[in-house]
Amino acid sequence: MSSPPTPFMPWVYSRDKTFLCRSLADSDFEAKAPKESRYHARAEASHLYELLTAPTSEAPRATKNTARDASPPSKDPPCSFYRAQCIHYGLQPFVAKATAKKHLLAAFGSGQTLVVPLDVVKRREELQQEWVVAKEAEEAKDRVYEAERERQRQEAELPMRLEREKDRRDAVAKFTTIVGDAVTATRSAKRLKKGAQITAKDKRVMYSVAVPRIPEEWITYGGMWLKMVQSPNTGHLWIHFEFNSFAGVIRSSVAPTRTHEPCSLTWRALTDGKLLYGADNTGVLTFLGDGKIHGTLMGSGLVDFEFAGERQDFWLSSDEIAKLNDSLLEWKQKYRAINSISDARTAAERAERIARHGSDFRMASEAMTRYPSIDPPEASDSEASVEDEDEDDDENESGSPGKLTTRDTEGKFRVYAPSLAKEWPEHASDMWLKIAHSKSGRHVWISFDLGVVSGVMRGSAPPKKSTTPCTLTWRGSEQGEGHTTFGKSNTACITFLGDGQLRGTIRGGFLGTKNVEFRGKAVPSPNTVWCMSVPGWKAKYRGINSAAQEHAAAARWGKWVSDAGTQGAPEESDSDAGGRGEPVRLGIRF
Repeated sequence: MSSPPTPFMPWVYSRDKTFLCRSLADSDFEAKAPKESRYHARAEASHLYELLTAPTSEAPRATKNTARDASPPSKDPPCSFYRAQCIHYGLQPFVAKATAKKHLLAAFGSGQTLVVPLDVVKRREELQQEWVVAKEAEEAKDRVYEAERERQRQEAELPMRLEREKDRRDAVAKFTTIVGDAVTATRSAKRLKKGAQITAKDKRVMYSVAVPRIPEEWITYGGMWLKMVQSPNTGHLWIHFEFNSFAGVIRSSVAPTRTHEPCSLTWRALTDGKLLYGADNTGVLTFLGDGKIHGTLMGSGLVDFEFAGERQDFWLSSDEIAKLNDSLLEWKQKYRAINSISDARTAAERAERIARHGSDFRMASEAMTRYPSIDPPEASDSEASVEDEDEDDDENESGSPGKLTTRDTEGKFRVYAPSLAKEWPEHASDMWLKIAHSKSGRHVWISFDLGVVSGVMRGSAPPKKSTTPCTLTWRGSEQGEGHTTFGKSNTACITFLGDGQLRGTIRGGFLGTKNVEFRGKAVPSPNTVWCMSVPGWKAKYRGINSAAQEHAAAARWGKWVSDAGTQGAPEESDSDAGGRGEPVRLGIRF
């Protein structure tokens, strides 16, 4: 389709091109003398008289005896102007400017006024009538163009409308099938006063979802879905859902054990760049059996979203199950990131974030983690009770100390430190700890990277219970400048919570005297013997000392110094030194 015509009012010329009409206003009726290129409107007689009688000599130069701020005479219009005025007032358009001005002034006579001749008035009326006809013709062309444009727009949108209607019909059919089958099952369950047992497979899987209301507004590119994982300790269900532009995280009450027993939901989401949260964001979820679910989400001023879903068994491979388990901590962080604190940020900040990441929930929620202007709720927040309940996911519900195994206290852990991520967001997405036990079993050694600082920690013996903290000292270097830090004030404390989770604090050096809190989640690292990394970590730990610091400072200033003495002495309880710093992977050939 061609581009729309530039809107303009038609111009109508007389046959000899002497007159031009731009509109019905007198100021838009203009004249042009022969061999001139410029049209001029008729000047009022009083204004024209002032121009003809005004002095035309140059302004005198400023001297000591003249006012320097005296205004010079106004600039005289060009010759084409005076020739056009001659035509407007029925005079001959003399070629010379002085001659045209002379005859115009003579035409004023003693009355100092001029009258427009009747033939010029008649020419103006005729051109104005022609202008009206031309204007109506232009408007008719515009109407034809807009009609064609609307036809082409509807034609272009037809596939989209058909797809939207198909999606709506499919969603209604799928929903009706799932819920219709469930009605019979529910009646049977009520008759027997007992539902079927819900399997773990139903609570840790992906569901393909039908939401009849949404396809009326959005096309379901790739379908709608939700992913579900049950917390291993508290029994809460955590659900990440995407219903097109309406996407977020759901947290349930303790999951039911039998079908047709509803469980309550709370949810937080992002839609069209808006954060949706609050006490009224609630819902209900019911397992219907045979891998089917039925639920409703309510709140935030939106229409109630009723949905039904079917389990996708192809997601039940061990690798995919592991991925869902790893997603649990991420979903919790996304859920907690949507709160009143984040919503209180300025509209400009939110607009900038949306412009950078779009309204897609996955990209925006990743930005919340990388650029945490969205903070966890404070203790005084109305959602603090929910956060306190979430902490129970990391400990046994009974509160009794859990026994730890080597798998709980060794391996690679993905770490998140809110205060560091807030101040240095560019490093927030890549923080980790690699933990190993010395061969003697008397110490924990940790290679760490917290973005702004990295290094090695040396700690007490691996704890046997989740209530026993592990105290550590650390040495490291600053990101960028490479300055090292060491000393008795560089301390850390880590508590292993079991089930691949930990929490801890670190302080000293570049981090200051205040404890920096962090939490971690184990990352699967099969076929890795972590104790083989200890010798290399020890060497790195001992290599950060005062002698090495002086050596580095001298090197920065271009001085030569010997490397002797830069390797610190082993700690009293250490019996080995040196070695490589990478873990050995078994059964893998390179």
